[in-house]
Amino acid sequence: MRENTMFYNHSAFVNMLYFIVVMGMTMFFMHPAILFISFISSFSYSLYLGGLKSLKFSAGVLLPLLVFIIILNPLINHQGSTILFYINNKMITKEAIYYGFFAGFMIIDMFLIFSSFNKIMTRDKIVYVFKGSIPKLSLMFSMTLRFIPRYKEEFNKIKASQKCIGEGLGDGNIFDRIRHGVNMISGLITFALEDGIDSANTMVARGYELKGKSSYKNEKFTNVDKVILIFMIFIIVILGFGIYKNAFHIIFFSDFSFTSIGGSNIIYFISYFIFAFIPLLIEIKEEIVWNLSKQKI
Repeated sequence: MRENTMFYNHSAFVNMLYFIVVMGMTMFFMHPAILFISFISSFSYSLYLGGLKSLKFSAGVLLPLLVFIIILNPLINHQGSTILFYINNKMITKEAIYYGFFAGFMIIDMFLIFSSFNKIMTRDKIVYVFKGSIPKLSLMFSMTLRFIPRYKEEFNKIKASQKCIGEGLGDGNIFDRIRHGVNMISGLITFALEDGIDSANTMVARGYELKGKSSYKNEKFTNVDKVILIFMIFIIVILGFGIYKNAFHIIFFSDFSFTSIGGSNIIYFISYFIFAFIPLLIEIKEEIVWNLSKQKI
């Protein structure tokens, strides 16, 4: 995994604004062009940050998830005007299949965006962004992001150790498996309680909540950050006009339709394309500058 990338080195406000806008556009506007742009940009940046590990995760987890949602949605959602066939006297509609496809695509996009978010928005950055308004909530949120992968790693250790002594989740009859699972969860809860106490003691020892002591690292807001932030706000204004003009509008039921990408709407989609690729553009620009500087040596 790459560390200290150029986008990471920019201000936490720049990082947070980018992720808020991309997440918001992806969640609230399931227009095919928006979802496709979000997928290409988030997958590319996730691949840049995580390497082939991200590719394996996408192929092994996200693609089966997409197929599962596409199959599941028309089985439980029977809205739509175009009936394709019946299963157990329940109609399967084209619109429900479309909705399942786009909903699955949206979920995959969010997975990829959050994978980059977790690598860029560290605990210090999150606490710094919300230091003036909700410092305690931001600290809790950042600690939660830290605990989830930590507990997952510990659970894998517990599971491996239990398997070595013949008490894995696949060992024995159904009652033995339940007992083994309960033992694993009990071990994880014990670890979580002990880890929580250690974290609390460490925070007290480091002077948490002492008057005049901050719980975050101050960042410099450089002129480059100002330029990037102004550029991002400019694009956000354009996207706001696009939302006002229903440029990203899509209807699934009862008839499937969405606004055209061409015509006057093209400017809004191009704007979102540029915005979504800002992190990767920053990284590419830095790579070019670095290679040129090496050639001059």
